[in-house]
This record gives sequence, structure tokens and C-alpha cells, in this order.
Amino acid sequence: MKKDYLVSIVGIALFNMLSMKCSAQTTVSAVDLGLSIMWATCNVGASTPEDVGGYYAWGMTEEVSVYDWTTYTYCDSETNFHDIGVDISGTQYDVARVKWGGTWRMPTLSEFNELVNSCSWSWTSRNGVYGALVTGPNGNSIFLPAGGRKYGSKGLRDFGEYGCYWSSALASNSGTSSSAKLLLFYDEGCSLDDNRNRTNGMTIRPVTNDASGIGCVVYESKEAKRVYNLTGQQLETPKKGVNIIGGKKI
Repeated sequence: MKKDYLVSIVGIALFNMLSMKCSAQTTVSAVDLGLSIMWATCNVGASTPEDVGGYYAWGMTEEVSVYDWTTYTYCDSETNFHDIGVDISGTQYDVARVKWGGTWRMPTLSEFNELVNSCSWSWTSRNGVYGALVTGPNGNSIFLPAGGRKYGSKGLRDFGEYGCYWSSALASNSGTSSSAKLLLFYDEGCSLDDNRNRTNGMTIRPVTNDASGIGCVVYESKEAKRVYNLTGQQLETPKKGVNIIGGKKI
């Protein structure tokens, strides 16, 4: 009886641990916009479409506290950048592939061009978060939160005003280029930009061209619990005044 009792207790504990793990996970699916590839419903590191998620320097797969050449893995100085490829989509340097696995990857430049030129864009807000509602030719849509970017030690910039999403392409055909191309949008329009240093921390919206990718991907999301002040500094707990929690101003 004692042995059976202990087995039952262990079983209940394991069940509770698994339940806690499942409740902490987020399911992300792909949306068919009627384009050549499908777009994820959320950013890397986000728990909902309006959550900003993580900020990543181009080619890096983990977040850092300061976004400049001193914390960037692939450079030796402000002007000496390592060659990790001119397009990193689907490679070991692609944070979408590393974090989500499967066929998920960063969007290429041509895929961002298609998103800009073949879809309708409208500036809106969802649950208090500003961003762009992007509607494809078939009527389906995705929401891209305007999470701004992180650069240097000053923390978060342009939150709620600009959306800054890395593409997988460098700004030139040289693998040692210091700049990479990104999608930039705000309340008056959207475009592709190549004037951002690859040490900038920006958001990532994955894509997939495999129909099986529509199934879903399950991953651990920590962003919903992260707390920042308005300068982009991460806090242990919310402080008096305005805080950014889970990508939302509270």
C-alpha cells in the first residue's frame, strides 16, 4: 500500500508538472495570404499576435542587454564584420529556424517585397498595441506590432510608432557588410530599408513555404512575463508609472 501510495503521489506530481509546462506554451500557426509563402501569426518570442516578442541582432539567436558591436558575436570592431553569408534564411544564423525548427525561417528580401507590394496595409491597434494589419489578395490577414528597435545602451526606441523587422538579407552582396535590410513601417506607410546596422535589435516574423508548416509550432514563450520601462530597460517587477509588459504599455 505504501509503495502504491508513493507511486500515486509521483504520478500526480508528474501530471501537474506536465500541465504547468503545457499551460506555459503557445501554439503558433501559419496564415495563407495568397502569396508565394505563408506568414506566422506571431513574432519570434511572442505569445499572441500583438505581443512584440524578442529583439535580435541580425544573425544572432539570443537577446542581449546592449545592442552594439561590443556584444555582437560576428564582428571584431565597429567596421570589421564577419562573413556569415549574404542571406541567412534557414541557416544556423536564422533565429526563426533555431527557435521554432521545422520549415520556419526568416523572410527573404523578395518575400518582404511581395508582402509590401501585393497586400493592403492599414495602421491600427489591437488590445492597445499599435501596428499594421496586412491583408493579402485572398482576404486573409496578419497583424504586425510596431515594436520599434533596440540599439546601443539606450534601450528601446520608437515603440508603438515604427515596426522594424529584419529580413534575411544583407544590404549588399558583400558578406562583411555592416548593414542588413529590413521592413520598416509606421502610420503613413511601409518600405524596405537598408540603413540599419546589423547590431540593432529588431523583431522577427517567420515564414514557411511548406504546407505542413500550417499545422503549428509549439514553443516556450517568456515575453508575456517580461517587464520593461519606457527606456527599454528590463525590470524585475513593474514599477510605479507606465510599464511595458508583454509588448503592451500598462
